[in-house]
Amino acid sequence: MSLNILLVQTSFLGDIVLSTPVIKGLKTLYPDSRLSLLTTPQGAELLKNDPLLDDLIIYDKRGCDSGLAGMFNLIKNIAKKKFNVAYSLHRSYRTALLLRLSGIPRRVGFKEARGRLLYTETYRRTEFTHEVLRNLAIFRGERELDAFDDELRLFAPDDSLVKNELKSMVASVSPYGLVFPGSIWKTKRWSEIEYHRLVMALEKESLSVIIAGSKAEVDLCDRVAQDTGAVNLAGQTSMAELLWLCSRASFMVCNDSLALHLASAFKIPTVALFCSTVPEFGFGPWKNDRAVVLQSEGLACRPCGRHGRVKCPLGTEECMKAVRAEEVLHHLKALIKCWNIKSSECMDNV
Repeated sequence: MSLNILLVQTSFLGDIVLSTPVIKGLKTLYPDSRLSLLTTPQGAELLKNDPLLDDLIIYDKRGCDSGLAGMFNLIKNIAKKKFNVAYSLHRSYRTALLLRLSGIPRRVGFKEARGRLLYTETYRRTEFTHEVLRNLAIFRGERELDAFDDELRLFAPDDSLVKNELKSMVASVSPYGLVFPGSIWKTKRWSEIEYHRLVMALEKESLSVIIAGSKAEVDLCDRVAQDTGAVNLAGQTSMAELLWLCSRASFMVCNDSLALHLASAFKIPTVALFCSTVPEFGFGPWKNDRAVVLQSEGLACRPCGRHGRVKCPLGTEECMKAVRAEEVLHHLKALIKCWNIKSSECMDNV
C-alpha cells in the first residue's frame, strides 16, 4: 500500500540515533511509501544521507520556528504535504497538537505522551528495557516487534564531501582513536583530569588520539588535550564530518552521550563511562559486542537523575572521579589486542 508517511523525532541527537531503526521499520511495513522525517536542524544533518528518507522537514523549535507563529507556519507547511499517517516518537504535548492541527487523519503515538488523547492510536513503550526497543514499540499494533531490523542506521558521507585539510590530517595520524570528554550535562562527564591522564597513557602506547566535541565543549577539550600530542577537533567539524571520523576510528572513549550511540552504530570498540546515570535507563551500548561500560559501583547516591544534572547534588562528584584512567586503559588494551589495532605492546602479544 502506497502511503505518504511523516515520522516525527525532534529530541536530542542521541535519541535521534536510537530512533533510526524505525525508519527501516516503516519501509518494511510500507515498502512503496513516501517517507518524510520531521526533525531538528542537527537531526537533519545527522540523517540526511539515509537512502530510505525521501524528505527532511526541519523544525527549528528553538530558533526560527519558535513561538506560536513558528509553530503555525510549520502546521501550514505540513498540511500542504497531505500526509496519510504520522508516527510520533516525540512525546510532548506540542508535537501531538501540531500533528492534530495539520489534519493528518491517522496519528500514531505512545500512551506515555502528554498529548496522547490527540492521537488516533497509542501504544505502550515503558516495559522495554532499551530505548531502541521502546521506539520500535510504535509498531505494536501492526506486527510483532521481532519482525523488525533493530540495527542503528547512520551513513557517513563520501570522502569527496569532507574538507581536504581534515582528510590530510586524519591520514597523517591513522590509525586513531576518538576521545569525547563532553556531555550536555556536567554530571555525565567523566573527570577531565582522568581523560587527560588517559590521553597521555594512550600516547605512551603509540596510539594516536583525536579529541572531538561540540563548540560548547572546546574549552573542556582544550584542557584534556593540553601538553599532549592529541589532535583536538572540538567545534571544528560538521555533523557529516563527525560521522566520517567515527566510521574510520579504531576505538572510542566517551561518556553517556551522543558519542556512545555513534559508536554503537559504527560498531567501534568502545569504553563508555557512566557517571550520574546508569545503563539500566535504556541508553547503554546497543548491539555492539566491542563495547565495555565502566561506572562507579556501590554509590548510594547514584543514579541521581534520569538525564544527568548541571552539578552534583552532594558536591562530591564521586561518580565522575572514581574510575581511574588505568582501568580504562586496561579494557582498551583488551579491545586493541582482540581487534588488532596497532600498538607496540599489544602487537607483541598477538
